[in-house]
Amino acid sequence: MCVCRACQGVGLAGEWSGAALVATENAPASKRALYGSFPNLGAPIGFFCAYGLNLLLTTHLGQEQMGAWGWRIPFLASVVLVIIGLYVRARMSETPVFQKASEEKRTSKHPLRDLLPYWKEVVLGTVAMGITYTLFYVLGTWSLSYGVKGLGFQQSEYLLLQMVSVVFFAIFIVVSCVYADKVGRKKVLLAVTAATLVFSFFTPFLLVHSAAHILVFLCIGFVLMGGLFGPCGAYLPELFPVHVRYSGAGLSYNLAAIFGGAFAPTIAQALVNSKFGVAGVGWYMAIMAALALLALFLIKESKDKDYEL
Repeated sequence: MCVCRACQGVGLAGEWSGAALVATENAPASKRALYGSFPNLGAPIGFFCAYGLNLLLTTHLGQEQMGAWGWRIPFLASVVLVIIGLYVRARMSETPVFQKASEEKRTSKHPLRDLLPYWKEVVLGTVAMGITYTLFYVLGTWSLSYGVKGLGFQQSEYLLLQMVSVVFFAIFIVVSCVYADKVGRKKVLLAVTAATLVFSFFTPFLLVHSAAHILVFLCIGFVLMGGLFGPCGAYLPELFPVHVRYSGAGLSYNLAAIFGGAFAPTIAQALVNSKFGVAGVGWYMAIMAALALLALFLIKESKDKDYEL
């Protein structure tokens, strides 16, 4: 499992940034954020399918069989997606922006070395996006475990609540990108990150044994996550010039996953078990949101960036 997850991480490191660049470098300048949202829609679609399959298997197999062998079924089913992905990739061509840069000898033979002068952009992009992954893992992973073991929900009941709320994640990925194309990425991200900071302090009042409260918590959380995750398909690549755009966007994106999400479930549970309780989870999200706000204040607006440079 660890080896498979490591291989998945290596693959994901290039997959997202490549998909984001294909989308944004083929987009009209006025719709770059909207086009950049399309790869990000894979997250809520994946969430929905994963929750649905987990719910289906748990309902029909039961916890004992699920723990013994049922958990392997989603992994085996994902082979279909791998085959589809390989088919699509084999028929793709380079973007016009990259082709032009290649013809003008503006591509990089040593992208990591050439990325060094842009270390500030990497750091700012990482910190700005960190809160996205904190929400990602608190809502998508930790809350399920806490809801079942800590609050006493049936797993099938909590999965159903997550399936409903993740629809808002998909909707607001698109909505936030439409606004990001109109008013700028920075304004949208600042507003949503500030709203996330405020939302964090309501966590202890919503994470209780009440389906209505949990649904409100998940729906608001996924709305905010959509607002944060959507524009990143445009603003992370826009931080970098074309010759290091792929490496810069990919590195920032994946460092953000480590910084914001790698230990989020562990930290959240440790805080719940401490004297801070569930309120500690709220403070944790608030701190991550505050750090993201600081980074966003330092990032320049990139809506009107010349994307061929």
